[in-house]
Amino acid sequence: VAGGAALGLVAQIVLPYPRPPAFLVALGLYFGGVQGYVGWALFTEAQRRAGITRLRLWLAGAGTALATLIVLAEGMGWSFGARLLPVFSLPLVLGTAAGYYLGLAPPRRLVRAWQEREFTRLLRRTAERAPDAREDAIADDLNLAATRAVTAAATLVLLGRSELTIYATTEPAWEGLRVTPQVGLVGVAQNGTSPVVGAPDECERPLDQCLAGEVVAAIPIAQSAPGWGVLLLVQRRASIYADVDLSLLGTLCRHAADVLDHARLMHDERRPSERPAVVQELVGL
Repeated sequence: VAGGAALGLVAQIVLPYPRPPAFLVALGLYFGGVQGYVGWALFTEAQRRAGITRLRLWLAGAGTALATLIVLAEGMGWSFGARLLPVFSLPLVLGTAAGYYLGLAPPRRLVRAWQEREFTRLLRRTAERAPDAREDAIADDLNLAATRAVTAAATLVLLGRSELTIYATTEPAWEGLRVTPQVGLVGVAQNGTSPVVGAPDECERPLDQCLAGEVVAAIPIAQSAPGWGVLLLVQRRASIYADVDLSLLGTLCRHAADVLDHARLMHDERRPSERPAVVQELVGL
């Protein structure tokens, strides 16, 4: 943006009217190159993402690609004295606007619809598992659902009682890390039923040293306090859909708590030797 503004300012001050054709062509190539790079970056990032984030990146990338075509077509028109007919230019303009709008700032109703689809996907995934296997996979299922439903730099699922363990995360190096809940975001969320939002340095050690971003949301995995653990959402920037995201993540976490509550009831009816190691650790047996 700064480079484009500077180039435009220099053009207004230095170059005479009418603009030389060579300058117009160079201007078209310059902005076409910038738009092309942005589109490439968006499509590349989309390959590394999943769910709603990938969809929004694809839409924004498509809008950028169409904008690149418009700029290059206009540049060719300046060179040869021919302009695009409205029948060709109008669809490009509308497609660019739609791509940018749906990719960068979609309406909340649409975001909710996308997120409800991810919640349904989690319910289906849980239902397809055998009852005895649901609790063992719930951390991975919850982490995947959160990653697909909300734009985030990282997500972490911590389970336990007096000491929490990272059972699933988008950062494999963090798996198995143990956190003692105290008075930070994790401890407050663990002892409550409402999401807690703050900065990374408000988390307990060692999370405050490894989480990078501006915003961390801690959502209790619980129907009542104290819960089974905490879902952490790390974002580089505050989201304009924070209330929608937290509502959806709260629903996902309550579903995970239901799965773990049901598993505890099932395993309480068994002999201790028959309980899976993960469940024994979580219930403190």
